Amino acid sequence: MKKYGKKIIKKFLILCLFALLIFSSIVGKIIHDAPEISPRKLLEEVRNMPYAIAYEEIPPKMIAATLAAEDHRFYQHHGIDYIRIIQAILYDIYYGKLVYGASTIPMQLSKNHFTGFEKTFRRKILDMYYATVIEKELTKEEILECYLNTIGLSKGIVGVREGAKTFFNRDANQLSTAECVYLIGITNWPAHYTPILLEQVMTPKENHLFVTWHTGEAKKDVKLWESLWKGGKISEEIYQLLLSGNIDLWSWKMNPDTKYRQEYILKRMLETKSISQEEYEAYLKENIQLEPVNLKILNGKIQ
Repeated sequence: MKKYGKKIIKKFLILCLFALLIFSSIVGKIIHDAPEISPRKLLEEVRNMPYAIAYEEIPPKMIAATLAAEDHRFYQHHGIDYIRIIQAILYDIYYGKLVYGASTIPMQLSKNHFTGFEKTFRRKILDMYYATVIEKELTKEEILECYLNTIGLSKGIVGVREGAKTFFNRDANQLSTAECVYLIGITNWPAHYTPILLEQVMTPKENHLFVTWHTGEAKKDVKLWESLWKGGKISEEIYQLLLSGNIDLWSWKMNPDTKYRQEYILKRMLETKSISQEEYEAYLKENIQLEPVNLKILNGKIQ
């Protein structure tokens, strides 16, 4: 019986070795055929963006929030977090589905700029390979500068400076820590964590109003527009544009899911000792106020 058991183990090990050799061969072929990338050129392009912010101007707590949410071993790895990969595999096996991500910030840069969003084995291997290339050519600070200037923050907004201006009407380096965390939370799932939920105005009692240039079939409510105009909520200029069908009138409200995401990241910052217990409690209590001027809030005229 013991001899039979040893044979089974021996065969199993041979199969594992054979599978490993095949896997290594496939990975080697993917890497060998991979197009060359230039992280340095990417950095230059990022720094020429209209809303680019230099690393030195980024609030330290915004960086801390980014690392707590996306890559808390960022300064310990060289592009690939092997510990996180093992954790992801164990979680996925336990739950029987993909529930745990293992992408580092360099890997996310690779996906966003070099490989795309197709969910394939080849892309994952390329992201890991390109992450090591990015780490070799750029400093940690340059990687974070690239990342924070190019993350998606919903509504077509790219980068933390444009995000801060759009949602808070302030520069990124003027945000409080709680606001920095709130903003960073969006990038995990922009469509879901967008701070602003929109709907066309159905009643003149709406408090938060903004306009967009008209696309598609016009939705007219002349009585509503007249009521808003006579009530001083919109200017005559806006009123006439609405009547002409050139713009649409919308209302907005804050998305509670964005706040939930902020609370999760604050908890991660506490666990990674990026903030103290006292700071954690204070940031949780801070009242987030949005002022999305880039969405053309109606303050008597089109912004």
